[in-house]
Amino acid sequence: MSYEVAAPNTVLAGPTSGPAAPPAMRAIVAADVPLLNQSTTGTAGGLSTTLAITSGGTGATTAPAALSALGALPAAGGTMTGPLTLNADATNPLQAVTFEQLQAVVSGNEYKAAVYVSAIANITGTFSSAGLGIGDTLTGTLVAFSTDGQSPSVGARILLPFQTTQTQNGIYTLTTVGSGSTAWVLTRATDYDQAAEIQPGDLVPVEYGTLYGGSIFLQTATVVTMDTSNRCMH
Repeated sequence: MSYEVAAPNTVLAGPTSGPAAPPAMRAIVAADVPLLNQSTTGTAGGLSTTLAITSGGTGATTAPAALSALGALPAAGGTMTGPLTLNADATNPLQAVTFEQLQAVVSGNEYKAAVYVSAIANITGTFSSAGLGIGDTLTGTLVAFSTDGQSPSVGARILLPFQTTQTQNGIYTLTTVGSGSTAWVLTRATDYDQAAEIQPGDLVPVEYGTLYGGSIFLQTATVVTMDTSNRCMH
């Protein structure tokens, strides 16, 4: 018998019931289709299905029900029954702090007011000491001050952590932006221009910058006398 030509929707199969017999072309029946490990409800016109979690599904037909079945928290929030592990320390005010950061504050580390940008290397200029830090200035050339891809405005807090002369390191305020006819001027920030204000463990967050934006610098050296003691920041 030749089966090169067969009617549509037919298969070569054995009988649908009774004893075994040679296969023949016949219509497909439900018994020919293996059962899947799932439960189905509904009609052919509006079929809805659920796949058990043990089979790789969620056991649900809606997103909220699926989240609940899987034990996930919805976007609106919820209560966790176990610890939450963060992948990094917080770097902006809206992020959750890690336990490590909290311990640092409790153990004596102190966060200073954030700086707008940090220098990425030694900033060349003329340093002028007004006496024990207060009023110290660093004056540059006849250009607008910029560093780490940023051009800050007057009043911006600037961190200098990499000065070749380490006694010049610290937090400054941009008091003159500078231009083609006026030199830029940095003046030590009034909250960080005296030895008593500077302690090992001080943390200085950086808001903007291509290289150091989002970073936190740590003051490691003890400053005994301004403009004499080296100030090491990492």
